[in-house]
Amino acid sequence: MDETSPKFFSMPAAPLLEVEDLGRSFRTDRGAIAVVSGVSFTVAAGARLGVVGESGAGKSTLGRAVLGLLPDTATVTARRFAFGGENLQAMTARRR
Repeated sequence: MDETSPKFFSMPAAPLLEVEDLGRSFRTDRGAIAVVSGVSFTVAAGARLGVVGESGAGKSTLGRAVLGLLPDTATVTARRFAFGGENLQAMTARRR
């Protein structure tokens, strides 16, 4: 390529899924029990994310929080929780 040839630059894709400081707790007769806390990650379109951990560490709970598959006793908090730039906490489970 010489100096007169057009140059193409790849722009980074906007994140598809953004999770910052996610926490999930369940209400019980004895008060709230935190089951997941401080989870943060970003996934670009076309990328994959593997979540590993010991049994009972909260992997499935994290996935259910992202999908909106929460029982009535669950509460999810996050600084940022977005899919395609849209706030997941404001979305209905059906829309997710």
